[in-house]
Amino acid sequence: MEVSVSLADDMDDALQRMEHDYHALLRGTQKAERKLLHQWFWPHLAMHFNIHLRNLGERINEGIEGNLSTMESWAITVSQTALKAQQNWIDNLPRRTARNMFPLAKCSIQFKNRTRNILLDFNRKLSIPHPSKEFFTKTLNPLPVDIRQNRENFIAGLYDLGINLESGEATRAGRARSALARMRHSTGDPRYLPDVIDFVHQYSPEQSEMDVWIFVAILHSLNPRSASGGQRRPLGIAMRNCATRSSNEARLRQLLTSDWAVLQNRLRQVVRILQQEKIALDYGKLLDDLVELRQAPVGSARAHRVHLRWAEHFLSGLEDSEAMAFTS
Repeated sequence: MEVSVSLADDMDDALQRMEHDYHALLRGTQKAERKLLHQWFWPHLAMHFNIHLRNLGERINEGIEGNLSTMESWAITVSQTALKAQQNWIDNLPRRTARNMFPLAKCSIQFKNRTRNILLDFNRKLSIPHPSKEFFTKTLNPLPVDIRQNRENFIAGLYDLGINLESGEATRAGRARSALARMRHSTGDPRYLPDVIDFVHQYSPEQSEMDVWIFVAILHSLNPRSASGGQRRPLGIAMRNCATRSSNEARLRQLLTSDWAVLQNRLRQVVRILQQEKIALDYGKLLDDLVELRQAPVGSARAHRVHLRWAEHFLSGLEDSEAMAFTS
């Protein structure tokens, strides 16, 4: 019982510290703290706590294994409730400029690290196995299976062009080089656009996503690196890994304030830089992010989440699953 309450208190403290630290970083430019997090954590946790106590009571005579199972479920519930509270808080913050985004990303990274450490400590006390690193990266609103599969097939098709280009086999490399050249040229010469459309259509995109898929295909043609020498990285981490990191921070800030038309031009510039730096880009994650940005109203919570993810990746150099990986 005491351990259960302590876990919830520790998570609440991590939330409050995040809120306080964010407003402290922006002091002088933001209004006083609104202390919004209480309304999204404790009220939502209360019902789950009653269920946890009932389950704990029912299993108290089942032995240590049964108790541990109940405690593990409680840890998952508390953690997920805290993460949802964090997301609600972020969604309700005033969204102003890219200047606010970097302090927010810093505080969000610190919160996730504190959450990881709290769970590690809780698990050690009860000898509970650590959750997998995917624990904190579950999508709250997952895509329908067919849409997700079509996106993955499309990205795999793009990657195959890069693999064939670097295969060393004349025929394969020649076909890939020709296809990529037509994609690159389609931006300035509409005669090549039907070739890009034909390539995209074979993977059955949603009509509402069609222009984003075409754009991602063009971006890939600017940097079709197959990642044979390393890992494909999300946009923020790829930009961080450039030798020109300081100037790329300014470029990222520009991306965070760009509308769709301007964003396309600036992303082309960034992808060319990544090509020069020989950094492989994760086009699957980029496609997901750009679909969100294309469909979300400018300045909306949906767009804000994408921008925050880019800023977090740039500051931490880690993907969410890596940043939250559980190690003993």
